[in-house]
Amino acid sequence: MNNKVKVGLLVLVFAVCARFFGIDKALVEELTDKVEETEKIGHLTNYLPTTNLGDTISYGDFFTVSYSNNHRQAEWVAYELSKENLAKDEFPRSPSFKTDDRVEKEFQARSEDYTSTGFDRGHLAAAADFSWSKDGIEMTFFTTNVSPQEPDFNRGIWKQLESHVRGWAIQYEQLYVVTGPILTERAKKRFPKEKNYIAVPQRFYKVLLNYTDDNPIAIGFIMKNEDSKEHLSTFVVSIDEIEKITGIDFFPELPNDIEKSVEAQKNLSDWGLDAMSRSASLEYDESEAQ
Repeated sequence: MNNKVKVGLLVLVFAVCARFFGIDKALVEELTDKVEETEKIGHLTNYLPTTNLGDTISYGDFFTVSYSNNHRQAEWVAYELSKENLAKDEFPRSPSFKTDDRVEKEFQARSEDYTSTGFDRGHLAAAADFSWSKDGIEMTFFTTNVSPQEPDFNRGIWKQLESHVRGWAIQYEQLYVVTGPILTERAKKRFPKEKNYIAVPQRFYKVLLNYTDDNPIAIGFIMKNEDSKEHLSTFVVSIDEIEKITGIDFFPELPNDIEKSVEAQKNLSDWGLDAMSRSASLEYDESEAQ
């Protein structure tokens, strides 16, 4: 039984007790507030990681970015992904990338900076994760949500992982997702040619947490920014390992014992990765190339 169901039943019990057994209304309201607050904690009202390289930017109810001016890209993008939202009608993708007025232009990559570089404008918060909202999709096309990715990587193994994340969100009803480039490593390359201010990451990471019941599970992935036909399980790491590389503390608001447990996990069976075929298709839709 998940937390939302438990909370609903407890609130119902309190209401019945107040109605038929004469329990003080103020006491019932106090108990209800405490239970609902527990439900909020169970669903991580603050699930954001620590920020090391910049300031956070909130994109409403959609996602939050920790943006690094020095790298002209985010160190992480974090959001909640739910089965409920993914089941809604889909809106079309935004036609183009654009800068965000909340970040000074001198510290922001422009869409045209990517032209003829050989790199894709790679989404960190996947556009398809917000297909249920026109505003959400448009926000994923801010260049603050973009990092340079090799085309075969962006349209191949990375896209496959993004698709699986949506599948897991549907399976588990809700996930917390944190994605970013590893900016603590030497850049693979820099562009545009005359300015060299956009760093091309060597590797990217993705962190997932399901916290909908009493047995939270988590997993991490680190992938090289290059084409790969390897099975997704090849890239599985614990969150602890990603923290050591990036210096980021993921899910610091979790109770300490739970944080310690989930961040050490890398159980393939929890995510169906132990049973997946190594011949999984990596085909992509050419229309999604940027």
